[in-house]
Amino acid sequence: MKSLLQFYLEKWYLPVYSIILFGLIGVFIIKVSSGFSIHLIALILPWPAIFMSGILSLRRLLRKDYKGGLVQLTLTGLLTCIGMIIGGLLFYNSPYDYYADDLEIPAGLHLYEPLGEKSGQLVTKKDQADSISQILKDQIDFEIVSQSQPGIYSYHAWLANLDSGFVYLKVFELSQVDPLSVNSLALRSRMKVFNASDSFKLFRLSDHFTIYEGDWGKPYAARFELWYKSEKSQTERMLLSKSYKIEGWMR
Repeated sequence: MKSLLQFYLEKWYLPVYSIILFGLIGVFIIKVSSGFSIHLIALILPWPAIFMSGILSLRRLLRKDYKGGLVQLTLTGLLTCIGMIIGGLLFYNSPYDYYADDLEIPAGLHLYEPLGEKSGQLVTKKDQADSISQILKDQIDFEIVSQSQPGIYSYHAWLANLDSGFVYLKVFELSQVDPLSVNSLALRSRMKVFNASDSFKLFRLSDHFTIYEGDWGKPYAARFELWYKSEKSQTERMLLSKSYKIEGWMR
């Protein structure tokens, strides 16, 4: 063991190789995992090797091994700069969203699940439309509907006794009451409505909206609020709220 340590200390290139090795291991971990804490560990992983290489290069310089010490110190600094750039780019451009990593669904809470999911598989849009068209309501209600990918949704609303106006959604994560996708949701979920009769009429959002917070496979609880804005008076009021188990869209 002592001879191996001595060999490591004597060869200036071994600490440099250690930086490269731990850097590659960190990149591999980031590529195959999705957790924030694991990614953070992967980014920290090369730093002990960097510090060790820096200390050993200074040790060489103090022992007047100027050539080996300067080469080791230069390569250590160069690899550190390259590693920081690569690590920053990997972290910034990561397809994973760590929002839902530490969120827990409150125990005992009744949550709806978006329509269009059957044993974890999305059913066809035609089947969705057929099944939803058969639903009759005698009170205000809405249903969130899964689309092509987790995190992408549409919705249908059953409404009556409403003047001409618009309905739209607001969504909040339940445990921290964070508003979700605030920059796009109100516009993307906006739907023109008018039904002055007492009979409830089905309205369908022709497009879809996206919940960006979170990732696939990391469900969490969210409160969906259906809001109405009168075209005539411009007054707004909440019609109904329901809690759903949802996932965010993975970019």
